[in-house]
Amino acid sequence: MARENLHLTFGIPLAAAALVLGAMFERFYIPSSYAYHRLVPDGSHPMLDHLLSTDTLQIIHDGAEASRTAKTMAIAGWPDTHSRLRVCFRSARFNPERHVFENCGACEKCLRTMIPLEVAGLLNQFVTFPVGLASRNIRRVHYLSRSSRSFALENLHFARQAARWDLVTVLAYVISRGSLIATFLRPLFGILPKSVRLWLKDKSVFGRPL
Repeated sequence: MARENLHLTFGIPLAAAALVLGAMFERFYIPSSYAYHRLVPDGSHPMLDHLLSTDTLQIIHDGAEASRTAKTMAIAGWPDTHSRLRVCFRSARFNPERHVFENCGACEKCLRTMIPLEVAGLLNQFVTFPVGLASRNIRRVHYLSRSSRSFALENLHFARQAARWDLVTVLAYVISRGSLIATFLRPLFGILPKSVRLWLKDKSVFGRPL
């Protein structure tokens, strides 16, 4: 399986972690990635996860009634998360001076979490984000996958409801750009001359990895 498609398999290892523990659990919950109205092909799905159940363990896909934005707002109300929320998948690190794990604040997953917190006026309460939300970081994300654009759309709607037109503008731009590249331009990449492909990868025109 291509590396970029590994996300399509994560549900099975999650269920396997519970299955190897034998009879210790009767139910195991896999948290949803998407709300029912924004489902996309992924490694976990509300119509499939229960099929991993056995006679002794029930697998439950949980939480698809809520959007990612709604979930972020829910945990924002728990003070314990303000110094413990870790979402970064690029370069999270422990800061020994502040005694806290810090998110990078610039990758797609950090930004998808920071945007609703910023809209709600709560971002400054989360010490795990050492930098503020910068529009230039949002513009650097390519949003080439359906999943990343789905989360960005949720944030766009949330920002629109709060009349944060600065964020609405930049999110509308990057979502449209990502859809254009993924639909029309990226499929042409493979037929371009090698020298052109190397130049485009060096400029990160289509995002990384290709």
